[in-house]
Amino acid sequence: MRKIVCSAVALLFFCAPLFAQVIGGDPYEFYMPDPDLNSSSSYSGSDSDSTASAAGSNSEERSEIVLKLEIAPAGQINTKNSISPGVSYDGAQIADNTGVYVAGEYYFYPLKFLGIGAGIKQQFERHIKHFGDLSISNFYLSIKPKFQLKPEAKGSKCKEFVYLIFQGGYGILNNEYKLEYGGAKITASSENGLYYAGGIGFQLNNFIFEIVFDVNESKIKANGSYSGTMDAMYTTTNINVGYRFGF
Repeated sequence: MRKIVCSAVALLFFCAPLFAQVIGGDPYEFYMPDPDLNSSSSYSGSDSDSTASAAGSNSEERSEIVLKLEIAPAGQINTKNSISPGVSYDGAQIADNTGVYVAGEYYFYPLKFLGIGAGIKQQFERHIKHFGDLSISNFYLSIKPKFQLKPEAKGSKCKEFVYLIFQGGYGILNNEYKLEYGGAKITASSENGLYYAGGIGFQLNNFIFEIVFDVNESKIKANGSYSGTMDAMYTTTNINVGYRFGF
């Protein structure tokens, strides 16, 4: 999954000029004031007021803050390696309840079609079969290529966008795994690991709707009468709703 996400991000940068042409702009055009708007400052009275009004209405947003609620109907942990003596888990260990997250993100748009930002995502406790309660705090950088579906009609404020999401960062486990195997409880410690995700979103005015595939990696080290290290990969598919504040 990491290779797929990294390849997708690299492809995004190579295809940036093409994306910009699709939305009808210069591939590397930064947000700059319109000189024509400033040239009208020599006019007075109603013409000046009307120009100022036009300048305000045509101003472009360069940043946004996004607040989201995320629901993961399903989730699972897959493991590699084993703990001695004879502790291994075949197949996926499924979550017993729905996962709930809250997230906050900030994006800056150096190009009209590309947002670069960072975010924090908190998953509240959910129970995983044989692994106990799991709660994770994710800190990540994010890239969001964004395309307007159609220009809004004159006088209309309705805006529709579709966008991709690529996230990469670090996940912190808020509690230790509590392993169970064959009815026995296994003492172990947990190590934090990488977080990465990819998905697609839709924006209607300031409301957003997303589907994102999340991955958290971690390690489990056995203690006491057990020994060895097990690699754990926790995966979810999240359905997100949220609201953005542009400025």
